[in-house]
Amino acid sequence: MHIVSKKPSEPIAQRFGRLAKLPVFLDLANKQALVAGGSAAAAWKAELLAAAGANVHIYAPQISPEMQAFLEYGVIVGTLTHHAKNWTDTALGDSAIAIADAEDEDEARRFSEATKARGIVCNVIDRPRYSTIQFGAIVNRSPVVVAISTDGAAPVLGQAIRRRIETLLPSALAEWAAFAQTIRERVKCQLPTGQRRRHFWECFSDLAFGFASDGLARRSAEELLDSHVKRAQENSTMNGRITFVDVTTDEADLLTLRALRAMQMADVIVFDDLVPSQVLELTRREARHMLVRQYTEVDHAQIDSIDDIAMKFMMAGKHVVVLRSTRLASVRKADAEMIVVECKGIPVEIVASATRAAVAPAPRVHARTATVVV
Repeated sequence: MHIVSKKPSEPIAQRFGRLAKLPVFLDLANKQALVAGGSAAAAWKAELLAAAGANVHIYAPQISPEMQAFLEYGVIVGTLTHHAKNWTDTALGDSAIAIADAEDEDEARRFSEATKARGIVCNVIDRPRYSTIQFGAIVNRSPVVVAISTDGAAPVLGQAIRRRIETLLPSALAEWAAFAQTIRERVKCQLPTGQRRRHFWECFSDLAFGFASDGLARRSAEELLDSHVKRAQENSTMNGRITFVDVTTDEADLLTLRALRAMQMADVIVFDDLVPSQVLELTRREARHMLVRQYTEVDHAQIDSIDDIAMKFMMAGKHVVVLRSTRLASVRKADAEMIVVECKGIPVEIVASATRAAVAPAPRVHARTATVVV
């Protein structure tokens, strides 16, 4: 068997493609922000700024019904101040961000030049050539925030992506993320090694996606941390685990969410040469990638080599994910690998693809340590 270790410098899954825009997140808490214009579009931007904790100053001689309603309703965080006059260079002051709904090209150009001269990031609504930043679609599970940009090419597509993500992220995720902030220092102190902390947060994330926001879920998270701390105190070493992910298609979007989560949590990715690059691009970039050349016949010596590789990294406390192409002879080879690993009592998880689960019987599991997740 030929093993190829992919280093970070090699062009495999680790490389980013071209970015049309760099996504960044601004901390606007207690900072000044200026909005020029009283339109409905300006009201929406002002609401976003206030939601981020900014002290928003709105300059507009006349305001739309939407802006009037926004001013009357008020905000939960941040502050609002309406100035019934046009903006000026002086009004920009020490603003951290400035937004304008310009009436014409001349005003858009003046606003852009004035903000750039002061080093203020700006957005001129619907005029990207005069903007230094752009707004995208937002999924709000604060403190978890997801932003989607199509670089202005297809705003409707961005909204469609937002709706899709909304269905994938439970509303309770906001409470889980907030809870994570409250125990972060405790986790850091009680789980001193990075590997143990990462393992805890992986398990915590599984709980966050699996529980509703209730007292039982929070107690489950507390019990999870207590169990990790207890194991850390009883045993100075930490064994890893292995997850087998079946890859039955070249279409990466047909992978199950469980498969994607395993691939993103892995320390080591072992894959054969039939696994498509589209799937490899979804794996954790920081993970060590190891290519195992595929053969058409099962060779027990080769199987032992795979097992030895997995054991080596797991005994070092690593989470090893094996991406198994289930096409042709690789199905027989993958099943044989499973039997060898199971017989050694290694903690195993099998993540079957939705495609395979729908057309084939569930795989036989011999060891008590193994579970099957579809």
